[in-house]
Amino acid sequence: MKKGLRIALISILSILFIFMMYWFLRIRREIPLHARCIPKNAFAVMTLNIRELALDRSFGGHLFPEMEGKKNIHKELDPFIRAIEDNNGIGLYETADVLAFSYQEGDAAFFGVVASMKDSTKFGKLIREQISKQIPIHPFSLSGTSLVRFDTSSAVLGWNNDLTVFLFPISDHGAEFTGDQCAKLLAQAENQSVLTNANFREHEMSSFDAGIWIQTEALIKFTGGGKLFRTAFDDAKYISLALDFKDGELDIQRTIEGDGKKHNLPFNSTLLLNCDPKLVKGFWKIPIDLSNDSLVKLYSSTPPFNMLPLNDEQYKKLASTLDGTCTVLFHDTLSYNVNYITYQYDENFNGIPKSEVKRETTNGISACFGLKNEKAAKKYLTDWMQEDSIPFNGESWLIENEGATQRMMISENVLTISNWPKTDGKKREVPKNFQGFDFYFPLADNFFLLENSSFFYFFSKYESGKQLLTDNIKVASISTPIISNNKRVSQIRLTMANKDVNALVQMEELVQKILDEGK
Repeated sequence: MKKGLRIALISILSILFIFMMYWFLRIRREIPLHARCIPKNAFAVMTLNIRELALDRSFGGHLFPEMEGKKNIHKELDPFIRAIEDNNGIGLYETADVLAFSYQEGDAAFFGVVASMKDSTKFGKLIREQISKQIPIHPFSLSGTSLVRFDTSSAVLGWNNDLTVFLFPISDHGAEFTGDQCAKLLAQAENQSVLTNANFREHEMSSFDAGIWIQTEALIKFTGGGKLFRTAFDDAKYISLALDFKDGELDIQRTIEGDGKKHNLPFNSTLLLNCDPKLVKGFWKIPIDLSNDSLVKLYSSTPPFNMLPLNDEQYKKLASTLDGTCTVLFHDTLSYNVNYITYQYDENFNGIPKSEVKRETTNGISACFGLKNEKAAKKYLTDWMQEDSIPFNGESWLIENEGATQRMMISENVLTISNWPKTDGKKREVPKNFQGFDFYFPLADNFFLLENSSFFYFFSKYESGKQLLTDNIKVASISTPIISNNKRVSQIRLTMANKDVNALVQMEELVQKILDEGK
C-alpha cells in the first residue's frame, strides 16, 4: 500500500515537474539577437512577441458578433497578403520577435522595422516576383547590399541571410541616403548596437506580449528638449513598458530607471483630496522636482501649474514654500456666461457696440499643491493678489477670467486653485478605492471631460466617437510605484468593457472602427 502511494506521489510530482518545465520554456524569453542592427543611440524600441500575441488573438473570439466571419484587414494590406499566399510563405521566422525602432543620425531621423530571416531566397523571391506585381518597386544596390525602394517614396527595404530591415526617413532625405543607412544597419556589428546596453537586455528578458523601451536622453535630443519632455523625463534615464493583453484588460508594467540625481521627488506621496470624494470623477498625482531651478521655471508655463495666476518670478518664490506634492482632481462639467461686445453699423458706418452673452461649458478641475511653509505662501499670495486688486472673500481669492471664476485658497498646508464651486480647499480622508493609485479615471463615465481636447481629432464626429470609446473602455489607472534603489515600478491598467474577450481582440476591433470612422 505504502509502495503504491509512493509510486503515485512520484508520478504526480513528475507530471507537475514536466508541466512546470513546459510552462517555463513556453514563457521564457530570449534576447532577440537580430536587434544587432538597431543603433545604440535609438531613442525608442518596440518589441512584438509574435508567439504570445498570436495565442492571445487565437483565443479571443469576437467582441462584436456581427463582425464574425468578416475580413478585418484593410484593403491596403490585401496586395501583401495575396503576394505571401502566392509565394507559399514569407521566408521569415514567423514566431520570432519583430522589433520597430527610431533613431537619429545627424540631422536625419529614421523609423525602422527588423525581423529575423529564415529563408532569404524565398524572401527575395517574394519581393522581386510577387510584391512587384502588386506595387511598384525599384531594386538598387549600395555598398554591395541589395535594396528595394517602394514606388516614389524614400522607404527602403534591405536584407541578408540573417535579417531584413525596413527603413523610413522621418525627415526630408531621399532614398539613396536612406538606402545607405539601411546597408549600414545590415552590416552593423553587435558591439555598435543597442545590444550593448544592459538596461535594454534586461528589458528584453521581461515577460510581455509587447514591449516598449525608451532611452530618454536620446529622445530629448531628438525632440529638441521641449517643455513637456523635459519635465516628464528629467529624472529618468530609461523607461520600460511591458504590455500584457488579458481577458478584459490591458496590463502594463512600467519600470523607470533614474539617472542617479538626488531630486528627492515625492513619488509615493499622499493624495491631496480637498472636496467630497463623491464629487471627484478622477485624479492624477504629479510629483514636482523643486531642486532643479530650470524645471521650476518650466513648471510655471505648463499644466497644472499655469492655473496659478502668477508670473515666472512669483512662481519661483512660491516654489520655495511647496513640498513637491501635487494632485489634479477632475470633476463634472460646469457652465458659465461669457460677456462680449459685438458691433453694428449705422448708415454712416459708425460702430455701435452691443453687449452679448454666450453660455460656455468647461471641465471642472482642481489643482492641489502641498505646502511646507503655509505661512510664507499665504504672505506671498496675499501681497501679490492685493497688487492685482484680486478680491478675497475671507476664505479664498476670486479670480475672474472672461466670465469663469476660479478660487484660490490655502488650508491645512494645501494650496488649491479650482473652478469647481463645491471645492472648499479642506483636506478629506482618502477613500479606500482611491488608495494605491497615482492616476485613476473611469473613462466610460467621463468622456465628456475630453470633449474640448484634441483627443477627438481622429474622429469625424464627436458623438459617434464618444459612444464608440464608451462602449469599449471603462477605466484607466496607474498604481503608486514601488521604489527600489534607483528604479520605480508601477502598473498601468486599461479595463475594457467586455471582460470575457482578450483585450488585444477588443483593441483590434476598436482601432478598426476608429479607422472606419475617420473615412
